[in-house]
Amino acid sequence: MEFASGQHQKWLVALKDKAMLATLNQAQAMMRAVMAVLRASVFDEDALETANALPPEPGRALAAKPPAALKPLWPA
Repeated sequence: MEFASGQHQKWLVALKDKAMLATLNQAQAMMRAVMAVLRASVFDEDALETANALPPEPGRALAAKPPAALKPLWPA
């Protein structure tokens, strides 16, 4: 789990720098928002397969059901 945590931290630092954000908390919120929108846009099987390829934190965000406010692009 230590490797996954370190990998997730590196992702957040890279995202923070690339998006010119001030804090890692902003990068975390941005990453979760992207994962929520992505999750609303793909079928369950595809979301779970992709989530399994990600470090734990973004993987959990992608595997979770999207908020009700985010409607899928097509019916499930």
